[in-house]
Amino acid sequence: MKPTVHHAVYDTLADWETGHATAHLRSGVYQREPGGYEIVTVGLTADPVVTMGGARIVPDLTLDRLSPEDSALLILPGATLW
Repeated sequence: MKPTVHHAVYDTLADWETGHATAHLRSGVYQREPGGYEIVTVGLTADPVVTMGGARIVPDLTLDRLSPEDSALLILPGATLW
């Protein structure tokens, strides 16, 4: 089973900020331990969000169901919310 990286998603998230990181984490090509990570998107609710670039993302998981001990990494991209 691959370790899990949780990626926070919310309206107006800066979708360009995390593309390289998630692609490389998922592929496992440039890692010491081959196999990569599972990328799981996390939203405040299960409702779709729309990024700054207009991409519509449906979260895989809601924040209230996230257990920190199940996460190898949490990615928090910027947004106009900041």
